[in-house]
Amino acid sequence: SYEECVRAAISLGGDTDTQAAVTGAVAGAAWGLEGIPEHLRGVERAEEIIRLAERLAELSLSAGPA
Repeated sequence: SYEECVRAAISLGGDTDTQAAVTGAVAGAAWGLEGIPEHLRGVERAEEIIRLAERLAELSLSAGPA
């Protein structure tokens, strides 16, 4: 699950905030917003971030394969 991935990244120690952020980003991309537990969705300006992510996805799809 999303939460298990982020917890596992934190448990590795070291630069835990960066590891958790990168892991959360990749897990969120894999599972989508529905995969992120409700209690972890309290991000400031979430609506704006979602709009930007959707626009980025649109742009990458319109660009075609690399």
